[in-house]
Amino acid sequence: MPFSPQAQQVALAASASFLPNNLSAVYDEDADTTAFVYIHNATVWQTTLKNAKETHRQLCVLSDFGSVFQASFLIVRGKPMIIVAGTRHVVVTTTGGDVMVDQKSDDFDTEIEDPTFFRGIAFVEPNSLLIGTSKGKIVRMDVDSHLNRMPDLEGHDCPIVTIASNTNGSTVMSTPRFASSDESGVILVWDAATAKPVWRITEATVPVNGLAFRGDLLFSGDASGAIQAFSMETRRKVMTANAHARSIQAIAINPSGTLLATVGLDAKALVWLIRPVDDPQVPLKFDLAFTATIKDRPLIGVQFAGESLAVSCFDSYKLVLFPSKLPEEPSPKTAEAGPK
Repeated sequence: MPFSPQAQQVALAASASFLPNNLSAVYDEDADTTAFVYIHNATVWQTTLKNAKETHRQLCVLSDFGSVFQASFLIVRGKPMIIVAGTRHVVVTTTGGDVMVDQKSDDFDTEIEDPTFFRGIAFVEPNSLLIGTSKGKIVRMDVDSHLNRMPDLEGHDCPIVTIASNTNGSTVMSTPRFASSDESGVILVWDAATAKPVWRITEATVPVNGLAFRGDLLFSGDASGAIQAFSMETRRKVMTANAHARSIQAIAINPSGTLLATVGLDAKALVWLIRPVDDPQVPLKFDLAFTATIKDRPLIGVQFAGESLAVSCFDSYKLVLFPSKLPEEPSPKTAEAGPK
């Protein structure tokens, strides 16, 4: 079991709103601090944990313009920044709260009844900040030119839910790619160099709320409670696990690419051990290594934060931390992991 069931609690400044992926975290090993950002209504809060003490700061308020849909840390050129995506606006700030960009949607003045909202955030090497929209487009900003807009990307027919890049973490593939999902369940895999979609995945018919790359594999978590894995090399689905009884709201992969965490509306947090197998027909083993239930709390965000697993709960002023422990043999439950 990779984490202790004896959970710790971190006090938050406000309760987390009912949104998928409503938690982002960055760990500073040198300072031994972990910073979390989360959304409460139209406000983005940052809570920093150091020596078991919390400090809070209000980062951004979009109450004049509508709701906030996602807030996320991104590490760009070795420096963290915070991206806030909401109705009509994208705000990029430093971790100190200084506004770098306040980007309005193109239809700010023209579509009062159906304004654009932004959701889905990722950075793709060498220079692209990606943000999804409710119109199915992906906005691109150039981090090397003061976050100026580049041509938008088109391919989805309904609101985008999330975006993931294989250049964000430590398990980078030789071919830079990113993936986007929408409310209909469609996943598009894009070639980062050409900014063109190379694979349209239609395995799900419900919103795909979570995406994460691990080497040659793309993992997804959807509103049916299913986890799926797709091989970028063979362009086939290689694994399905009916993991949660209700919608998966967020997924995360640890920096070494050995653990996948999922949380859902069934109040469960699950951690899966990912192990490669030297068999082209069975490219991975996927074992359930840790499970926790947070009673009567829909879970809406999950992050690996230093040596802990952090979980956010809807309508709760507490963040739940599961500290790590020495690895043990995983439980015998193994998900289906062959070609589909």
